[in-house]
Amino acid sequence: MLRLLGQHVALRVNVTKGPLFTGAVVSQLVTRPSTHARTFLSVTRPLLVEKDTATKRKAPAAKSDTATGDKKTPAKSASKTTAATKEPAKKPVKKPVKAAVKSKAYVPLTRMKISREDRPPTGRRSPFVFFLQEFLKTRVSKSLKDSAEYMSQAGQEWRALSESEKQKYKDASAEDGKRYLRDMTEYIERVDPQVFKAINVQRKAKGQQRWKVPPEAKPKREKTPLSSFMRFLRDPPPEVVAKLEGLGDVTWLKRNTILGEEWRQLSTETKASYTEAAKKEREEWRAQHGLATTSA
Repeated sequence: MLRLLGQHVALRVNVTKGPLFTGAVVSQLVTRPSTHARTFLSVTRPLLVEKDTATKRKAPAAKSDTATGDKKTPAKSASKTTAATKEPAKKPVKKPVKAAVKSKAYVPLTRMKISREDRPPTGRRSPFVFFLQEFLKTRVSKSLKDSAEYMSQAGQEWRALSESEKQKYKDASAEDGKRYLRDMTEYIERVDPQVFKAINVQRKAKGQQRWKVPPEAKPKREKTPLSSFMRFLRDPPPEVVAKLEGLGDVTWLKRNTILGEEWRQLSTETKASYTEAAKKEREEWRAQHGLATTSA
């Protein structure tokens, strides 16, 4: 009981102003009469005080800027003011991106699709085809066997015809050849050469005969003026011709090699004749085509 009273007295004695008493001091306080014992016993507050409140002291309050008289504007308010005055940043306008042009994939000639319009016109029909068309007008085949028999009969009758009887069919074939030549000429002018090449490649792969362009249907190449050296190759001087004849039968390559050496050794007067003739022909050709003439 005395020990408990001593602890209560120790807590009661000026806790906030003095240090915490040790066990020895508490025992002395218990043996001595205390004038505050009656007051302590009559206190209704909690007798125990938290250790932190007894040991810790209040830290002195930090001096504010107002006490020193230096008034500073807060940094945040300054940044807000500056941000308020700035104009809103404009979003960059994106430039329209051009779509990449895809290159056409390479298609082999054997797989190239040929439209009906790009196919060559029907070739010239032979005299026998005209005879066969006339022969089948009065005969209707109901089966493949009938068709084979009709073809055999047509061949026999065709061979039995005389030349005078075949002439009308030959004339019809010749007229159809003119039609084919006209159609083929128009076809070669409009069709892509690569398409025509693909047609022949595909026909060859199938074992079929290739399409041949008639010489009359091929586009004519315009002749351009010959140079002075080319005129010399076509018409060399008599002494050079005699030299070539003395060599006997020579190849085309060897002949041109010899003529090249003779051209380099040609005299200035003889070479000038070829040069003047080439210049005159070139000026006439340019005048016909509406081109400006060139100087010598």
